[in-house]
Amino acid sequence: MIKALESSGRAMQVQLRRHELIANNLANVTTPGFKKLFAQVAQETAQPAAPGGAATRRLSVGSATSSVQGPLQSTGNPLDAALMGDGYFEVETPDGPRLSRDGAFSLGPNGELLHSSGNPVLADGSPVRIETVGSILPDGTVLDGDRPVGRLSVVRPVAGSALLRRGDNLLEAPGGTEPVPEGETQVLAGRVEGSNVEAVEEMVDMIRAFRAYEMAQKAAQAADDTLRVAVERVGAVRA
Repeated sequence: MIKALESSGRAMQVQLRRHELIANNLANVTTPGFKKLFAQVAQETAQPAAPGGAATRRLSVGSATSSVQGPLQSTGNPLDAALMGDGYFEVETPDGPRLSRDGAFSLGPNGELLHSSGNPVLADGSPVRIETVGSILPDGTVLDGDRPVGRLSVVRPVAGSALLRRGDNLLEAPGGTEPVPEGETQVLAGRVEGSNVEAVEEMVDMIRAFRAYEMAQKAAQAADDTLRVAVERVGAVRA
C-alpha cells in the first residue's frame, strides 16, 4: 500500500511538471524564436541506504526543447533576422556569450545592434555598430549603408552539449559552441522566426495533464483510505 502511495505521488509530480511547462509555453506563444518545452521522464535507480538493502527506482522529471522550426513572420524591419536552418545568433552579456533564435533586433543609442534583451548582437565575435542605414544579407553580413561591418555569428552547441535557459529568451551552452558551416543556414532579413508553440495543442495537453493528475490523486486517496482501514482493523484486533 505504501508503494501505491509513492507511485501515485510520483505520478502527480510528473503531471505538475507537465502543467508548469505547458503554462510556460503558452506564456511564450508570441515570443520570437521561442522553442517549446516538454516534460521528459526518466527512471533512476537509487543505491540502497544500507549494505544488503534493495535498490529502489524512482522517476526523474526533466525537460527537453523542441527543435522544430517556428513560422517565419515578415516585419518590414531590415535589421530583423530569422534563421532558416540550424544554429543560434550569438549575444554578448555581462555573464558571457549567450545564444538565441530571437532575431527581433534594434539599434541602441550608440548604433549598436541589440538583441531584444538589450544586449549586443555579435558579428564575427564582436558587437557591431551601424552609423547610417543598416541591413542584413542572406549570408548574415551586416551592412552600414553599402559598407560591410561584420557577419552575424551563427553558432550551435558542440555535439552532446546541453543548452540551459537563462531568461530574456537567451540560452547558455556551457559545453561550448562551434560555428554553423557556411551555406548550412540562411539568414532572412526583414523577418523573425515565430514561436513554435501551438496554443490549441498546448491547451489540449494542459487538460490531459490535469485529468491525469486527478486520476493519480484519486488513486492516492484510495490507497490512503485502504491503509487507514487496515491500520484501524489491526488496532481493533489488538484491543
